[in-house]
Amino acid sequence: MRLLVARDPDVDPSVIAHFTTDPHPCVRKAMARCPRLPGDRLTALLDDAELAADAANPSLDWESVIRALQNRDPAEANV
Repeated sequence: MRLLVARDPDVDPSVIAHFTTDPHPCVRKAMARCPRLPGDRLTALLDDAELAADAANPSLDWESVIRALQNRDPAEANV
């Protein structure tokens, strides 16, 4: 049922952000893909090796992506 939160157009974005820390990976990934995920949480997910690819959703602005890449540890580049 938690997966449906990302599809609910009336759910508060803070609820979506909350579920990005759910114990189940499929729930975290669904929330990371949700375009209504707050920008600050979305940007934070770029540093999460498990969710970074899923965090590349349409609401992510390019400045955040560039900033995250510039701040990334080169040792983690192949992760």
